[in-house]
Amino acid sequence: GAHQAGADPEGVVLFTLSRRAAREARDRLMARLGRSVPELPAWSFHQYAYRELSVRYAELAYEAPPTVLAAPEQYAEVRGLLLDQRPQDWPSFGDLLEVPAFGRQVADFLLRCQERLLSPEDLDALVRRAGRDDLGELAVFYRRYLDALGANGQIDFGGLLQQASRLLELTGPAAAGFRHVLVDDFQDVTVAGEAIVGALGRGADSVVVAADPGGHVFSFRGGSLEPLARLGRTLPGLGMDRLESSHRLGERA
Repeated sequence: GAHQAGADPEGVVLFTLSRRAAREARDRLMARLGRSVPELPAWSFHQYAYRELSVRYAELAYEAPPTVLAAPEQYAEVRGLLLDQRPQDWPSFGDLLEVPAFGRQVADFLLRCQERLLSPEDLDALVRRAGRDDLGELAVFYRRYLDALGANGQIDFGGLLQQASRLLELTGPAAAGFRHVLVDDFQDVTVAGEAIVGALGRGADSVVVAADPGGHVFSFRGGSLEPLARLGRTLPGLGMDRLESSHRLGERA
């Protein structure tokens, strides 16, 4: 639509939840345009964040582009740090520090914290307000974990999104140069993804957000319905059209 109205395709950005969805969308868009567009911006949120940090890392005080840890590497980092902890510093969870399943749960928890844009200080405040002193140990460990990654010039997938949203806070959305922002599957976006869309959308000429509230399935990956519920505050003035037909699932029986 934007292209047919005369928009430059490279001024349009489409966000998807996965790299595969971005690739499929790019293929469909190029077929519709009838030509190849070298830098057609159809990206997952993580791809967008990686591109931004690889160029603008110095603005976040990195000496070089940070190394992004794959999921097994992130788990191994958490496991190693937990094994170095003193059980007496973990009165609630000290007997679990060597248990692999606990390490996996902590690794996942640290990703989710960053995707929700929670700093260690935010987490500590939440823990105190909830009266969950046992979880205070995790807030302290969260800071140690981030410090360890920072010292090694590393970042995990959650931190990638968190830092990309920070970059937009630092410089504003106009620097990105996108005039039209499109987002698919917003019902499963993370809080960090919401911040990215909000910042870019406020600097764009148009924003189109697609969501299926009944299709929310990625809470285990940090996706949340909360951003969809407050979309009117994130992007004031956004109108809503209800689409009754499903083109993805085919004909209903």
